[in-house]
Amino acid sequence: SRTPENRDKFCLDMSEMLGVSVESVASAHEAVRGVDIVIAITNVRTLNPVLLGEWLEPGMHINAAGANSMNRRELDDEAITRSSLVVVDSKEQAKIECADLAIPADLGLLEWDRVVELGHVVSGQVNGRANPDDITLFESQGIALEDVAAATHIYNRARQEGIGITLPF
Repeated sequence: SRTPENRDKFCLDMSEMLGVSVESVASAHEAVRGVDIVIAITNVRTLNPVLLGEWLEPGMHINAAGANSMNRRELDDEAITRSSLVVVDSKEQAKIECADLAIPADLGLLEWDRVVELGHVVSGQVNGRANPDDITLFESQGIALEDVAAATHIYNRARQEGIGITLPF
């Protein structure tokens, strides 16, 4: 968080919940310095990135999941171009929802054929990290079908257990 009070409260809550020390830092740059994995799940509402490519170190992996519309960016162009492997849930969805990738692609900084889908990596059709110094990126937009499947499961379970409230449509 950019708000010190929110940041400190989050760290205190997480330290208690996880039983490990979670430290508050004053900047995104400080937060990513010296780490192996960066997780960016922000509520960014602008095209001003919060994670800059110049901060990335060899061997880092980035999970970015907060900029899921064409008017939001978490990562700058350099973060994208420095990534040896760029993975998405769905390439077609990323083309219409992921400004982090679409803007560099429009500028000629990223070729869409270099972007691979998570299913292809998980199934072994595409190799993951080629060497230990590669910077890898997973840009998650989420897939609506997953939300529908989860909602259907929850709905059916609630009906089986006789809980919940039926709402008129």
